[in-house]
Amino acid sequence: MREIWLVRHSQRDTTIQEDQAAPLTLAGQARLPELAAYFQDKAPAAVYSSPYQRAMLTAEAIAAPMGVPVHCVAALRERSIGEWVADFESFARHQWTDPDFRLPQGESLREVSQRMTRAFAEILKQSSGNLVITGHGTAFAVLLAQLTKGGFGFEDFQKMSQPDVYQLQPSADGDLWRCQRIGHFSFS
Repeated sequence: MREIWLVRHSQRDTTIQEDQAAPLTLAGQARLPELAAYFQDKAPAAVYSSPYQRAMLTAEAIAAPMGVPVHCVAALRERSIGEWVADFESFARHQWTDPDFRLPQGESLREVSQRMTRAFAEILKQSSGNLVITGHGTAFAVLLAQLTKGGFGFEDFQKMSQPDVYQLQPSADGDLWRCQRIGHFSFS
């Protein structure tokens, strides 16, 4: 049975507010070898990644030891907020309560969900075998909510760590995905 792993990037350096260029912290970099070791026996055919630096660094660390390619997919990017938000928890809660809420120049969770669902379907269509997809918390949370038909919500989003790994397996009819959080990577 085909398996897909969604990997939220390792620990982000939040002192860099420019979202695309935000790197990993030293602690985030130190977590990469253990994360990569987890996938050694999983035999992914490829790794797909958001173009943001922290996700690409995570993807490259996973792919390099196995010699599998990393495919950069622009649609896997994180949700655009529009401006730096100091009280992120309140902002996120508002978006989960009202999926059409967005700041000027930002994306609503409904827009992110549609973008991520299309990207995920396209990746599955153009690939075969087991896959690793690296990306971001909010983008993956709304994708997981869609794939599990609401089985993943705001409380689950709040529990996501950096890095975090979610294993997906399709149901027999392919309409619903079973999602298992791999707790081994829930660093505190």
